[in-house]
Amino acid sequence: MVVESRTTIKLLDILDDVINRDKKWHLIDNQRLAYNAIWGKVLALKKSHRKNDHVAIIVKGGPGTGKSVIATQLLADAIRNNFIAAHSTGGKAFSVNLWSKFKGADKLFIWNLHLKKTRDFDLLLLDEAHRIRKNSDTRFTPKAERSTKSQTEEILDAGRIVVFFLDDNQSVRPDEVGSSDLIIETANRLNIPVYTYDLQAQFRCGGCTEYLDWINYLFGFSQDMPEYWEDQYSFSISDSPHELEKIVLDKKGKFDRNRLVAGFCWPWSDPNPDGSLVPDVVIDDWKRPWNAKPVKASYPHDKHPYTLWAETPTGEEQIGCIYSAQGFEFDRVGVIWGKDLVWREDGWVAQREKSFDGPVRKRTVDTETLLRNAYRVLLTRGIVETQLLCLDEETREHIAECLSEVKQ
Repeated sequence: MVVESRTTIKLLDILDDVINRDKKWHLIDNQRLAYNAIWGKVLALKKSHRKNDHVAIIVKGGPGTGKSVIATQLLADAIRNNFIAAHSTGGKAFSVNLWSKFKGADKLFIWNLHLKKTRDFDLLLLDEAHRIRKNSDTRFTPKAERSTKSQTEEILDAGRIVVFFLDDNQSVRPDEVGSSDLIIETANRLNIPVYTYDLQAQFRCGGCTEYLDWINYLFGFSQDMPEYWEDQYSFSISDSPHELEKIVLDKKGKFDRNRLVAGFCWPWSDPNPDGSLVPDVVIDDWKRPWNAKPVKASYPHDKHPYTLWAETPTGEEQIGCIYSAQGFEFDRVGVIWGKDLVWREDGWVAQREKSFDGPVRKRTVDTETLLRNAYRVLLTRGIVETQLLCLDEETREHIAECLSEVKQ
C-alpha cells in the first residue's frame, strides 16, 4: 500500500495547538540537541535526488528522557514542511491516547502492524521501538498473506528516514524483540547507514537521574552504586494497600494526576453486564478493579477505556497494569509489586505461576528479564513521587536494603 497523501492544514493546526498549549511537548536541553541532529539529516536526505537512499537513526534513552516529545515535534515539523510522515508504535494504550489527544490526526499516528504493506514515508518515527515484534503476522493472518520479512525489515522498507526511539530495557512481552543490536544488524544487512544518539538528560522522576540509576541498580541493569537523591525525588515503601491508596485520594496541591499500578498478578475480568467493574485486585480486605477492559471493536478515542484510565478522574478508582501504563507519566504513582517476581537469596526469580499475563506465564526462558523490565517501567511513571507496596516479604526486605545502601 502506498501512503495516501500529505496531511491537510487542519491536522497541522491540531498538532500545533496541542504542542503550543502543552508545555510537556516542548523540547528541553538534550532533547533539542537530538532533534537538531535528526532534523538536519531529514533535510539533507530530502534534498537528495537518489530516491532509493535510506537512513536509520536510533535514539536511545531511559524513562522520561523525552523520546516521545522529540518524535512529536519531528512529526509536526515534517508535516509543516510538506513531507509524508507518520508516528508509529506497537503499544495500543499509548496509540489510543495519542488519537484522543490529537483529535482528527488518526492517519498520522499508526500501529507498527500497519507498516506491513505501507511504503513511501519521507520520515517514519518509531516510538517505543523496543516493542517491535518478530513479524507483523497475527493468528488471524491468512496463510497466503503471511510475510517473509521481519517486522524490523518492513519498518525499514516503509520510510526513507526511519527514527527508532527505544529503551533497551523496556520490552515486556515475549514477542517484543526491538533492540539497538537488532536494528543495527538488520540495517547493516540491508546496506542502510545507521546513526545513534543517546539521550542523557532525564525529565521524568523530577529530573532525578540518581533515582533512575538506583532503579537500574536494584534490578541488576547496572552494577554501579548510585548516589542518594535525598530530596530530589520522593520514594517510599508502604505497609498496606490502604496506605498506598492515599497517593491517589490525598491530593497535594497541583499534583492531582495520580494513579495506582500493579504487576499482572490478578485476573482481568470483563465488565459486568451493567458496566461496573469486577474488583479483581484483592489484597486481604482491600479490593479494587483493573482499568476497564476494552470489550468492543471500537470506541471514540476520548471514551476508550485506556484513555479514561490515563486521562480522566475515572482512572483514580482503577488499577493500571503494565500494558495500560507503559508510555505514560503521572504526578504521583503507587506501585503494587506482586509475587510474580521475587528476590531469593542472591538473585531475582520469576514465579510464572503467580502471573496472570498469558504470554509471560507461558514463557519458559527470559521470563525473569521481562518481569524486571515491567516493574522497572511501573516504578518510573511518577514525576514527583513513587510509593511501593511489595507483597513478598523477602523481596520487600531486599528493596529496603538496597535503599539503605545508597543512603549510607
